[in-house]
Amino acid sequence: MFVYQKSVPELGQFSLRPYCNTADATLIHAWVNAAHAKFWMLQNTSVEQVAMEYEKILATQNTQVFIGCFDQVPVFLFEFYNAELDDVAEYYEAQQGDYGMHILVAPTQTPLPKFTWHVFKFILEFIFSHAQVQRVVVEPDADNSKIHALNLKAGFCYQGVVEMPTKRAQLAFCSRDDFRSAVAEEAKS
Repeated sequence: MFVYQKSVPELGQFSLRPYCNTADATLIHAWVNAAHAKFWMLQNTSVEQVAMEYEKILATQNTQVFIGCFDQVPVFLFEFYNAELDDVAEYYEAQQGDYGMHILVAPTQTPLPKFTWHVFKFILEFIFSHAQVQRVVVEPDADNSKIHALNLKAGFCYQGVVEMPTKRAQLAFCSRDDFRSAVAEEAKS
């Protein structure tokens, strides 16, 4: 059932499973409507609206959607897509091997230190485990300071602001080597 798993010493087990719209729309409905998820652009939506949005995303057949679990409990949503075939390719010179990601960590009442960073590293390790991935492309909202901090910590290089139909976005790229260097540097601190 899980497509990727990794144990993080002294923390726990992370795993990914495919998203199932009929079973998971209700689960992620609460996540995308949480205050911290405003950049997900699904605030004030119903379960049915969330399900319809993911039906559209999955119908493109360009995006794989996963539920991320921590010790087998669902805790994050992850979208993985071929950036070369996505709308983001209109805003830069797309290359073969460019893949994108979107991540949403569920709200929690009991936060763990560096938990989101561990989620972020786990996802990038999964992405870079695919030989066809040469670099990861992200286009977070320009005002999303929390994701920018994670991107920079993971080795993303920012290229500037692009005006997309739904947001002012920061375009950034991360190669496998950029990520490895950033993780090695983070391990020293």
